[in-house]
Amino acid sequence: MGALSVTGLKTGTTSLDITAGTVTKSVPVRVAPAGLFPIMDNQLPTTVNGITFSQGALPGSIHVKGTSTAWTQIEADVTLEAGTYTLACTNGKGWTYGVRLSITGGDDSIISGPSDGAPKTGKLEAGAYEVNVFVANKQTVDVDLTPTLVKTK
Repeated sequence: MGALSVTGLKTGTTSLDITAGTVTKSVPVRVAPAGLFPIMDNQLPTTVNGITFSQGALPGSIHVKGTSTAWTQIEADVTLEAGTYTLACTNGKGWTYGVRLSITGGDDSIISGPSDGAPKTGKLEAGAYEVNVFVANKQTVDVDLTPTLVKTK
């Protein structure tokens, strides 16, 4: 079986027409905005407070396993332009485990993307931010988390 890769130039929905012989099928395609959440593979694997962070099954995903003995996270810095951003985390679970974005050097959480069903969107000023993948204290996990951060406006 072959593989097909398509790169879209503009975000949105469209269709892709595939023809084999005399049969043509139209396949709906969604082109997502470029992801801005940094790939953290250079930090993996690592174990912090009883939690092991390692590469997940999908590119950019992080496998999180263990029982936390304290709030636990791995983080990366990202510089963003002013605009509206959406942060989400496939398989996140509220403040139990997931992702968040905050001002670098600050304690205030600016955007939290705790779960699949509730990505968080917010307006950010241009500047340096920290993104992190976290597990709250005394939580047992064995899950692949896939964080995403996209500029929507």
